[in-house]
Amino acid sequence: MFENSGTFYSVGLYRNNIEVLQRKSIPKAEWVFLSDNLIKTLNADMFIDITFVKYLNLHHNHIKKISASSLMGLKAFNLDVSYNHLESLEDSSIPEVKNVFLNNNKLKSIHSQMFVNILNTNVLDVSYNNITNFNFENSEFDILNISYNKIATISQKSFSEMKILKNLSLSNNLITSIERQSIPKVQNLNLSYNLLKSIEENMFSDKDHLRYLDIRSNCIEHIDFKIIKQVPISFGFFNERCNLNGITETYTFWISKSTVYIIGAVVLVAVFLVMVMIIIYSRRFAKYSTYLKNSETSRVVHYDRVSCAIFRDNKNDYLEPTNDYDEIKNNYSIRESQNEYMDPRSVL
Repeated sequence: MFENSGTFYSVGLYRNNIEVLQRKSIPKAEWVFLSDNLIKTLNADMFIDITFVKYLNLHHNHIKKISASSLMGLKAFNLDVSYNHLESLEDSSIPEVKNVFLNNNKLKSIHSQMFVNILNTNVLDVSYNNITNFNFENSEFDILNISYNKIATISQKSFSEMKILKNLSLSNNLITSIERQSIPKVQNLNLSYNLLKSIEENMFSDKDHLRYLDIRSNCIEHIDFKIIKQVPISFGFFNERCNLNGITETYTFWISKSTVYIIGAVVLVAVFLVMVMIIIYSRRFAKYSTYLKNSETSRVVHYDRVSCAIFRDNKNDYLEPTNDYDEIKNNYSIRESQNEYMDPRSVL
């Protein structure tokens, strides 16, 4: 169909009902979009020149298998075969592509031999599959996403001789154990939503490169202090699957019991402090009330009884004169002897 056509920058055949691609049916183009069709098999001869393709998009089809000859000769920047029905990959079936997306399929395993040249791949996404075993020996990924699979153990062979990774995601698996020095050199590691009981320093082949560790929602009982001291760690809620899988049941009890003890201790301390404050302020209030009462009482002058009272400085009160004024004269004499003068509050 396109054998005698020229070169295209982009060919879009997506969102059709294509089931089979005939030989030489795809013209020379850098961008080829075959997504959202009904394609079940792939053959390299369906391209006029597969080496010309830089971006090949095959997501949302019905592809079940990729053989060694399916994409032979492809040396693209991006290959997307996500959201298909892939169950197996033959050896050397993944071509020399920089970014490979195989997520949301039904793969049960993946290993280095499936790549024509694994050193050429920088980004690999195999999340949302059924992978139980894998190994990426001698790879040089920048980003590797193996999350949402069924991996239970990380062995030393899993990442043997792997170069430094920027991002490695193993989240949402069933990981219960990690062998010694099985975690490769990695900057950002995501182990969240697994069933790990401990994080040890010897799990890492080289922890000095680690910059961030996510262990949220695990069954953690112990973390090596050296890891906590060196690496920012993201903690989170306890994983409910720990009980469902019969793991760390006593640990669950320990957490709930210790939480009750802590909350109880905090409540008791708070109540004690409140009671102490109430007692202190009650005493202060009582003293202040008594002082006000005494002060007001001492300053009350009954003017109906004291018509000609004289103020006494030394006692801070008024003196009621007697009928014969003896007391007034006496005080007057005392003040006069001290060269002072005292006047009555009213004319006598």
